[in-house]
Amino acid sequence: MMTLNCFLGLFFNGGLIYILATDKHPKTSFNTMCIMRAFNNIIVLIAAFMMVYVPKSLLGFGILPLELESFLICISLNCYLFNEFQSIYVSINRFIALYFSNYYNLLCGNWATFIVNFIIFIERVVHITLETISRISEEKFISFSPDLLTFTALEVSAEGMIWKTLLMFLVAFIANFCTFVKLTLFYLNADCRNDVEKWKLVRKNMRLFSQTILQDALFFIDNLFTYHMGEMSNHRFWLFICATFIWQSVHVMDGFIMIMFNDRLSVLKSFIFGGSDVSSG
Repeated sequence: MMTLNCFLGLFFNGGLIYILATDKHPKTSFNTMCIMRAFNNIIVLIAAFMMVYVPKSLLGFGILPLELESFLICISLNCYLFNEFQSIYVSINRFIALYFSNYYNLLCGNWATFIVNFIIFIERVVHITLETISRISEEKFISFSPDLLTFTALEVSAEGMIWKTLLMFLVAFIANFCTFVKLTLFYLNADCRNDVEKWKLVRKNMRLFSQTILQDALFFIDNLFTYHMGEMSNHRFWLFICATFIWQSVHVMDGFIMIMFNDRLSVLKSFIFGGSDVSSG
């Protein structure tokens, strides 16, 4: 299950990067964030699952030094958090695009997006560095257990994580709700429906909003299973589903959602099946 998930995730996220990298149109801030998310997803799938989880599950023991294994899992967890923090900014991005469009380039343009993501990146790098130094000095490593089929010795307060996740969810929910209200008003407005250009813009924003909602839902589902559903049973397969497989599937489905909502999906089809088969698309 994990191996198949890895290959699917690498295909979806790698395919999205290929589509956006070969796009000759100017990169939007939304596309830039999608590329960053896809890279983070690939890092998680390779660093945590292909290098640690899969081989250790098959062999029953680790092939990497405990310090390196802990470091790779730490990187993966922080890439996950990077995407979760970014989801809030994406929700705010859609909110500002509809309510404060005159300030969009200032608050959510390419430079603003780069600065926000750079700050998140630096904060995560500092966190990884300090946590790794602390774990090595105290010899308290994060390790994947082939018996429990999940990582152990995380030493993070579940209650603290729940409240932090709830706060992030509420911020994203409020922004998304306001965006939904605005889009609904646009949709019901006869002038927008009769104006071709305005209607194209409304449909584009509806598509981006739907993508944002689905991606936000992934993190909610993951936290629900990790901190609530996982307590229903101590069976190793249930722990594997709740704490490991759902986490991995978040990064797979994140790539799938981004690639399916991309309006240049035909580029990937052309690359795989040949240009003549999809030239009409």
